[in-house]
Amino acid sequence: MTRKTISIDRDAYNILAAEREYSESQSFSDTIKWMRENQRIRTFADLVKHEKELFGPIKRTRNHAKKALLAG
Repeated sequence: MTRKTISIDRDAYNILAAEREYSESQSFSDTIKWMRENQRIRTFADLVKHEKELFGPIKRTRNHAKKALLAG
C-alpha cells in the first residue's frame, strides 16, 4: 500500500479524531473512507437523494414518513 504524508490544520484534525473516537483501532485512512461513504445529509437535495433509504421501511406514504420523522 502506498502511503502519503499530508498536512492538515488543528480543526481538521479534531474533526477527524472525533469521527475516529468510536473505534480507537480504526486507522485515520479507514475513518476518511467511512466519512466519504457515509456523508451526512446537509441539504434538502441530499434528503431527497436518500429518501428511500431513510423512509422506506416505515412509510405508508411519503408524507406520513416525513411527519413521523419530524415528530420524533
